[in-house]
Amino acid sequence: MSGPFGASQFMYASGGFYPFEVSKSLRFNAGDNPTLTKTYGGAGTSVDTWTCSWWMKLSEGPDNMKVIFGGGGTWSGGSNVATFISMGGSSADSGDATPSVILQQYNSGEVVNVMAAPLLRDESAWYHCVVRFDSTQSTDTNRVRIYINGVESPSYTKYDGGTVIYPNQNADSTIGGATEHYIAKAFGVSDKDGAYYLADFNYCDGQSLAPSSFGEFKSDIWVPKNTSGLTFGDNGFRMEFKQTGTGTNSSGMGADTSGNDNHYAVSGLAATDVSADTPTNNFCLPNTSNKSNDIVFSEGNTKAVFSTFSQSPNGTIGASSGKWY
Repeated sequence: MSGPFGASQFMYASGGFYPFEVSKSLRFNAGDNPTLTKTYGGAGTSVDTWTCSWWMKLSEGPDNMKVIFGGGGTWSGGSNVATFISMGGSSADSGDATPSVILQQYNSGEVVNVMAAPLLRDESAWYHCVVRFDSTQSTDTNRVRIYINGVESPSYTKYDGGTVIYPNQNADSTIGGATEHYIAKAFGVSDKDGAYYLADFNYCDGQSLAPSSFGEFKSDIWVPKNTSGLTFGDNGFRMEFKQTGTGTNSSGMGADTSGNDNHYAVSGLAATDVSADTPTNNFCLPNTSNKSNDIVFSEGNTKAVFSTFSQSPNGTIGASSGKWY
């Protein structure tokens, strides 16, 4: 599991440590253009107040922006309107990555740009991320708050440099509106496809919730809580990724288990993308930050293609005794 900002510390087997165990995750492989989408027929409980919570394990070092969740519009400004959460790369999406969690909104130009300070670079860790949006707050710094493993970001910056842009008071986001919502959609820009595992994804429409609604500290480790008792609002959902189907229903990979039946359509995903690698059952995988350029990883780092003979990278979890393969 991970410490306050994601440093991998322990791998606990199931059987008592975790108050609540997450059984499945969903693997997003960038080359498959994977996405979950839903277009809502009406506005939800609120477009001014919402919370998004998810667990994430990185498959690749994000040297470009990777969209996590959003609603409306297309990638950039102009006359389009979109609000989206992403894992950022560096300024101008260059290869010198500074990956962190970002909330942005465009409405005939950029109107929100808030990036958390902690850098998420540890491929061995499951990170828990919470984004709270509440434009009704009188203080602008309270309108967007981002937490990593239960701890609020100690500071915020603008993704591409300059001064942080907080939403205006009572400004609407497109998340929660009568528009398309998506997980991992890249708006047709290939380098912004998802490249990660996601688990226990919650969107609470109409509420600004602290991370304690979704997790808790145990022995100084941030661990998941069962979120089934939360109020999710009209357009809200909870995705546990327990199903393997491709339909837009309770048997699909985008099934909503909150009771709202806000099931999302599946694209670019297969039953084999449902994984037992979770925040409470962390798997050892090749560490792509320590590899030769002759190796190309995909499928959540479970597949490697060698262009020439090359030494394999180290694993993300060390072992000095016992049996393994």
